[in-house]
Amino acid sequence: MPQLLTAPLAKRLAEAADGFRDGKYHYFVSQLNTDQYSDFNMQNVSGDTDEEASSAADILLSDLGCDYYKFGPYKTDNDSSSPLLSYSSIELTFTKVNFDTLVISITPETDAIVLSLSAFDKFFLPYYTRLYGAAVAADYRAKASTALSDLSLKKLPAHGNVTAYNLA
Repeated sequence: MPQLLTAPLAKRLAEAADGFRDGKYHYFVSQLNTDQYSDFNMQNVSGDTDEEASSAADILLSDLGCDYYKFGPYKTDNDSSSPLLSYSSIELTFTKVNFDTLVISITPETDAIVLSLSAFDKFFLPYYTRLYGAAVAADYRAKASTALSDLSLKKLPAHGNVTAYNLA
């Protein structure tokens, strides 16, 4: 265990743990970077018991090597409620004036859909800047810009299918 937990890493660990809210025990295996622009290469393992999650984290830690550290356990209350609509996928269909279409399949694991760079700037950029710093946030914005331009109906054939873009 490292002697000093930096504020950026503590903030990142808290945000990561808060994102689960599933009632399970979570450990995070992460690099201990002091660079304010780092994303820490953090990985999560979880289990129904502390022992199960800790054991899984130990295995991951041994696989990743000496540059990584184990943090945890973290357990957040299970606040997931039943969805208003149960589904296995959602399909969004975008139609141009000349009826060319783009169909995007979205799984239940999707948390948000961003359809413009403006929306990314309003809702995601401040969060990523606060969590990772300006340089990482700028990198994610550049990736979002590329992903959004790749989704342009001008560049994709009719009936194209895209499942997901991950910025990280």
